[in-house]
Amino acid sequence: MSTATRTSGSLLSTTPCLLRRPIPDSWEIQLAGANKVGKREVRLVAMDPSHLEATCRWLSDPRLRRQIDSLEAPTPDRNREYWSVRWNDVTQETFAILSSEGEHVGNCGLVKIDEARSKAELWIYLGQARGRGVGTRAVSLLLQRGFEGLGLNRIYLRVVSDNARAIEFYRRLGFTVEGTSRQDTVHEGTRLDSVWMSMLAAEHTPRARGPTATRPASAPSSRSLRPRRRAR
Repeated sequence: MSTATRTSGSLLSTTPCLLRRPIPDSWEIQLAGANKVGKREVRLVAMDPSHLEATCRWLSDPRLRRQIDSLEAPTPDRNREYWSVRWNDVTQETFAILSSEGEHVGNCGLVKIDEARSKAELWIYLGQARGRGVGTRAVSLLLQRGFEGLGLNRIYLRVVSDNARAIEFYRRLGFTVEGTSRQDTVHEGTRLDSVWMSMLAAEHTPRARGPTATRPASAPSSRSLRPRRRAR
């Protein structure tokens, strides 16, 4: 299990799980008023084995799998194997989403992190606490992690074309529709398109300017904390 603890004002845990790519200890998102959902703050922590039971339960719901284009319900063993592989992939960062009470309410992350091309793919789903602004805040934190923490220039995502609610959600957050992959997936015998959306570093407007990346003078230099690259 992760040894992550709640520190005053910290929204992104810096304690690495043994199974995943560690987050630099110097990366921290400081709490600001606009970083709260009403009076509830949202935190991201490194996903670890303690989050697997809830994840497996959520993904047993065919409605959620339909939204995120997951075709099969996982078994506990397959779920554990799947996430173990992902945690050991250095091109991914995977987070559990926690409510202000410390309750695990969803998962999110960045995959296909390509440092040479300064891009990555974003994903997120909530198992509970929907409609409370949690997803909005979690995506905001992920964008800060990608653009300000990893120095990415482009963050993109894929949505199944008949998920109009998700497409509108990402539009409101500033993502732009780039195009469509025709008949990209299939559900219940029906072939469906996928919609690709993206945001560039120059288009990113943090929901609060309070969060900053800080690195103590004694900390070693880290490639993950290089300055944000701007689109040219």
